[in-house]
Amino acid sequence: MLAACERETHINIPPQPPKLATESFSGQNVFPEAYLTRTRGVTDPLPISGQTDIYLVRNATVLLYENDILKDTLKYNAGQQRYKAAIAKIQAGKTYKLVLSAPGFPTAEAVSVTPLLVPINNMTFTRNARNDIDGNPQDEVKLSFTDNGSTEDYYLVRIYNAYHDILYCVNTNDKDVEKLVYEDPFYPDDCLQSNRLLLSDKNFNGTNKTLIFYTEAGELEPTPGYGKAWVELLHVNKEYYTYIKSLNTRENADDNPFAEPVNLYTNVKNGYGMFTTYAMAVDSLQ
Repeated sequence: MLAACERETHINIPPQPPKLATESFSGQNVFPEAYLTRTRGVTDPLPISGQTDIYLVRNATVLLYENDILKDTLKYNAGQQRYKAAIAKIQAGKTYKLVLSAPGFPTAEAVSVTPLLVPINNMTFTRNARNDIDGNPQDEVKLSFTDNGSTEDYYLVRIYNAYHDILYCVNTNDKDVEKLVYEDPFYPDDCLQSNRLLLSDKNFNGTNKTLIFYTEAGELEPTPGYGKAWVELLHVNKEYYTYIKSLNTRENADDNPFAEPVNLYTNVKNGYGMFTTYAMAVDSLQ
């Protein structure tokens, strides 16, 4: 026999002052842009999918500094719902600061040190290079680059097909590549997203590094009217590296009722989000 009782309790949640939140990811030789919203209280309504974000901030002042010198004021583009620079492009090796201010919000800022460009020394694409554990043929993407031995370095490899889409199952046996998988991080040959092939130079500092990735056969073939698949090698800073790892952890926790709450990494002082700059080398698959 079981018995239970219920008591309804009202909890007064103290209001939290809203803060600005941004997403800004920019490579070298491009005009930076920033998506700017504000934080939402726990009792505030959720944004409705397919509609304009009700927390979008359109009346902000967004300043871009390069090596502590004001270089540009990002202007709001209503069509793209982003603040965009028109004068200053990101340069490798420079330090940038984004300062965000808007009525009713504390001023927020973030700093990003842009690493130097690391070229792709060599890249090959081999069709039907091996079979996976189920006997299905896989193509091989192999690329190499030279790491700087005097610095602590972080890299992000992104592979796109001819349609500009990412792949959801890339395999590698390289122990330096972070196992940012969705379901089983202990399986040595599990699927990685092709835009989250992340690694640090901890085990190859100052040497030539060769990476090998495997994809389902045919996924990276050239397509008439679209062009060729390509590979990007991003030299990123530690903040962006940490952000991507925390993003993967948070996504794994979303559907897990037993997971601990995960705070997404932010480098924005007095606000939230991510501002980062990077140097990127690109090569197409032949």
